Amino acid sequence: MFFSGFALTSTATFWIIVGVAGAVAAAVVVTSVVRSVKRLKRKVRRSIENSVTAQIIKTVAGPANRGEINLGQIMHQAVTESMEETPRSVSGATSLMLPRITRDFPDFEYDEMRERTKLVLTSYLNAITHQDAELLTDVGSEIKNNVRNIISEMNNNRLHKHYESVKIHQTEIKNYNKTAGRCVITFDMSVEYFEYTTDTAGNVVAGNKNSKHQTRYNVDMIYVQDRAIVEQTGSNALGVNCPNCGAPLTMLGAKKCSYCGTDVVDINLHAWVYNRIKEL
Repeated sequence: MFFSGFALTSTATFWIIVGVAGAVAAAVVVTSVVRSVKRLKRKVRRSIENSVTAQIIKTVAGPANRGEINLGQIMHQAVTESMEETPRSVSGATSLMLPRITRDFPDFEYDEMRERTKLVLTSYLNAITHQDAELLTDVGSEIKNNVRNIISEMNNNRLHKHYESVKIHQTEIKNYNKTAGRCVITFDMSVEYFEYTTDTAGNVVAGNKNSKHQTRYNVDMIYVQDRAIVEQTGSNALGVNCPNCGAPLTMLGAKKCSYCGTDVVDINLHAWVYNRIKEL
């Protein structure tokens, strides 16, 4: 056989054919890979084009480029609205603390105490909103005095604090602490409401009556175990108040109110009482 003036043996011819076939096969493989990559790229592109993010970009790109909208402001508003709708996470340690509590207090009913705590926090917010400390339920003198101080400060500044549409999302035990003469359970609560402040004319001067506020509260309830130790510390954390004038009693063992002289009936110390509410 002759090729371009050279004689080719049958062996050489064989290897030439093999080489050409290999090149063709390699080309077919490369072409197949390229096509596969192109198909994959098309799928990815379609997925991106159909995504929510892409739709948002398509929606705002034109007006933003024409200067009709402020994209940064819109994104800020979107993030703010998302935060308004998302409840705060609580530091729940109920599964860890509850066994310790029930060992010390076998009759402790968690579900009942959780609902009781919700009512206490709701009464606290209602008392501030309606400027009436008598709306408080199941609380000690520390909380009552705190609410009275808030109301007094608002009145002095001719302002009115509002908490509306209160919704409690979650209530969990955060901590259980035993100190000298008392036990303290702390509840962590995720809360939603509309919060704003008005002046005497009803104008909103702080907050937003149309914007939800997501927040957290810690609420403490105490149980006095040893009267002697508590009396020695001079604590009034149980919230003993005069039934006549409402003044706090300086000592747990007091028999008369030091302000108005009214006789005071001794209380049952072995009871859970709420003594602190704090927004985080």
